[in-house]
Amino acid sequence: LRKTLQKNGGKTIKAIQKILEQTDVFFFFDMGTLLGIVREGKLLNHDMDIDVAVFAESEEQKMKLKETLLSKGCKLRFSYSIDEIGAVEDSFKFNDIKFDINYFSRENDSDICYLMYTNPDLEDDGTIPLNVVKLTSPHISELKKVDFMGTMLNIPKDPEKYLAVRYGENWHIPDKNYIYWKGPSTSPTDYIGKRTIYE
Repeated sequence: LRKTLQKNGGKTIKAIQKILEQTDVFFFFDMGTLLGIVREGKLLNHDMDIDVAVFAESEEQKMKLKETLLSKGCKLRFSYSIDEIGAVEDSFKFNDIKFDINYFSRENDSDICYLMYTNPDLEDDGTIPLNVVKLTSPHISELKKVDFMGTMLNIPKDPEKYLAVRYGENWHIPDKNYIYWKGPSTSPTDYIGKRTIYE
């Protein structure tokens, strides 16, 4: 997966940007993808997917976006949901590369999304409950475009500030021991996540 991302990541990220620009959603590249874009000017060597933040107001808007991506040749692999909230993430494959759409919403003066993980000490056979953490970050109202591998990509207007919240003040220093569900902007929840497998 890492080799494929390094080989085909440029054209895939370009395709994702182009497809999402044709929709009505507010989106930007996020998490490890944003970290690579800003800190290293390339996709992270150890990364295995592309992360996109999408602000969707309703389940209907999420479904419409999903249908658009499918119509453009993206293959849906997994959907993650929480009973009390609805869909929180859709995972697709395009050019043999995995990319995740994380659905964000507004809560007070912050933006939030939810991520799931399984106990790493247990074998994930599809029956283990998915733990859920909430990611909280400053509200992103403005974006800017940056040239990345020949494509103008959407990122937050102040990506350094955003990354400091997401990864801590030392975000510019690589941390091989970073665990996404234990990051400085995460908080545990009592929710139980659900995963639907499509392939």
